[in-house]
Amino acid sequence: MSEDLRARLEELAKANRRSLQAEITAILEQSLSGQAGAQFDMDAFAENIADKVAAKLKKK
Repeated sequence: MSEDLRARLEELAKANRRSLQAEITAILEQSLSGQAGAQFDMDAFAENIADKVAAKLKKK
């Protein structure tokens, strides 16, 4: 994990009063909800995560 990504995730975790692990888990669970049975697309998944992280950081 790049230091930049880690720092961004740590900011989100702090804002949400979660550990880094809990924040990553929450983001993954939210991202994967509704995808049951669908073929997993790693590029779309990564873009979705990046968009959600960016949106959360903009709210700060």
